[in-house]
Amino acid sequence: MAVLAERMQQRWPMRDWKAHAGMGLLYLLLTVWSLDMRLEEPPVPMVWPATGVLLAYVYHYGYRLAISGALFGVLAQFQLGAGPMDALVLGAAGGAAAMAGARLLRATDFGPRLQRIRDVLLLLAVGALASALISAVLGGLVLAGLSSRLPEVFGLCLLADFMGMLILSPVLMTMLRRPRGDFSLNPEGWALLLLAPGIALAVYSLGLPFMMTLPASYALFPVLMYAAIRQPPWLVALLTLLVAGVALHCTALGGGPFAQSGMRHDLLSMHAQVAMLALTGLLLAALRAERQAAENAARQHLSNLARAGRLNAMSTLAAGIAHEVNQPLCAVNSYAQAARRMVERDEGGQPLREALDRIVSGTERASDIVRRTRGYLREESAQHQPQQLNALIEEALALLGPELRRQQVTLKLDLAPGLPTVLASGIELHQVVVNLVQNAVEAMGVSRSPEQRWVGVQTRLSAGGDAICLRVSDNGPGLPPGDRRALFEPLFGSRPQGTGMGLCIVRSIVDAHHGRLEANNLPGAGACFHIRLPVTGEALDG
Repeated sequence: MAVLAERMQQRWPMRDWKAHAGMGLLYLLLTVWSLDMRLEEPPVPMVWPATGVLLAYVYHYGYRLAISGALFGVLAQFQLGAGPMDALVLGAAGGAAAMAGARLLRATDFGPRLQRIRDVLLLLAVGALASALISAVLGGLVLAGLSSRLPEVFGLCLLADFMGMLILSPVLMTMLRRPRGDFSLNPEGWALLLLAPGIALAVYSLGLPFMMTLPASYALFPVLMYAAIRQPPWLVALLTLLVAGVALHCTALGGGPFAQSGMRHDLLSMHAQVAMLALTGLLLAALRAERQAAENAARQHLSNLARAGRLNAMSTLAAGIAHEVNQPLCAVNSYAQAARRMVERDEGGQPLREALDRIVSGTERASDIVRRTRGYLREESAQHQPQQLNALIEEALALLGPELRRQQVTLKLDLAPGLPTVLASGIELHQVVVNLVQNAVEAMGVSRSPEQRWVGVQTRLSAGGDAICLRVSDNGPGLPPGDRRALFEPLFGSRPQGTGMGLCIVRSIVDAHHGRLEANNLPGAGACFHIRLPVTGEALDG
């Protein structure tokens, strides 16, 4: 028995058993619910949720669930009073429709989280043209045969299947087989989860006058639209299901603004509003998700571009850094040899301690240079945190120190004390300073003698106190004439050795920090770049 149980577990994992049971329970419960919306003649429910349930489960868990779906379909048709042969055909039709729909979705790069507009449209097209169509054709043939009533019955079956798919499939598609952590809600989400069904209950079940209920029913649209632009698609789909369930059920029982002319006419009118509501919410939620994905891709592109810029900058700074590291290493070697000779001659005391102290100091200096270089090149999250701008500037200039000394460039540093913090990514602001100062050094290399080269870095608080102004200037040849905006375009450069990406990266980083970047020429000197960054209003730096 143990071997048999193990083999069954391998062929039918516990996950599949849970999926079969969950699908069957949901299928039968929704079948009972749909009985309240069943017409007397022809005996067709105006909403058939089973189509949406089967499509979602077969797509997520595999084609084996189509067989279970067909069996549950037979039981459901018995509930509706169908004969054995009719129940068997209708159950098989449901399983076949779900299998066809799932196969088409898998063949079209469909995303079940509905985070793209094409995913929403694919679900609707496949549900209408595959699952709902197959189910409706066979359902119409069973109920009406090849009689004159076939078009009417087929149309009602198609509408019932499509509406069931529209309100059930999005919820199940977005929620099945996802980690529980994906369903966490903020207070706003919980409020919407109570508000939308609450409005639907008030409109459809309180017996308000018709002149009030019809306009009030459209109050659900702004609620769903607000949810679509603020919450994930799965919550929007769930809100649509709850609202549609309340509206359809109450309308079938004779309540609400559409209960005026009999169940068929009432539910047809109700279907139109539910369909518009569902489409509005799902398409807006998908549009928001697409925009978020595009913003994330743009941020990742900026990160990749910035890191490439840092690597390019380090290739230029490599000579100065190598010289800077070589100095303490040479000193360490000299003092280490002196200390060894002292030990060999049994000399100790203060001279030996001084030699060892100098060795430690030299290694720490070399280690600090390596640490700054590695920190500048490392990958870092673009998460913005309160930063002290002056401290970031000093760190970046420490990295540039070897190159400034190698190029014999004087640094004029004027950092205003007591500045507020800025909300920023430290590594990105490092790169802004490095790129601007490096550009200035390279520009002066062809136009000034060593005695005339200087780069100025200045910070000030804006007149209104709402921003920090960073200014990087030099006394090089200045900016070329023409439109200043072209300076910040990719691959624009006036020096043959440049890549044309430095200023483009600077502009992208400043824009990502909600700042402003301007460039001009100083009278009698070179170029000047002004950056304005909004402050956070937190503690001042010292």
